[in-house]
Amino acid sequence: MSDDFYLSAAQKRALQLDAEANQITTGLMQARANDDEYTARDLIQGLANVQAERRNLDMAVREYVQASNPPSPPQLTAEEVKAKPIERMTHEERMKMFESPRHGPIDTKKYWEGVEHVQRNPYNPGGGR
Repeated sequence: MSDDFYLSAAQKRALQLDAEANQITTGLMQARANDDEYTARDLIQGLANVQAERRNLDMAVREYVQASNPPSPPQLTAEEVKAKPIERMTHEERMKMFESPRHGPIDTKKYWEGVEHVQRNPYNPGGGR
């Protein structure tokens, strides 16, 4: 599975529940062979309980995984991308904005060098260094 503690514990519990269900099924076959209806009733209820517990475990795992991996935001339309303020754009969106048929593709190495330069030397509109 993964290195996630909770998912690992859930997987082990699922294996235990599956083993319990198999044991109960074996017990049901023995009860049937011995014509032991009383034992079969208890085993059937036990099997139902184990199956319900397994379904609940599976649902809890699905919910945990979904909560751990939130859905990605919906894709923006071309109009929304154009209207997006530059402050809210990612670097990839800015690079795409600067590319044009007139100027050709962006030199990504130079772009990232420029980003690093700006981060090291922020603009100070007030003057003083």
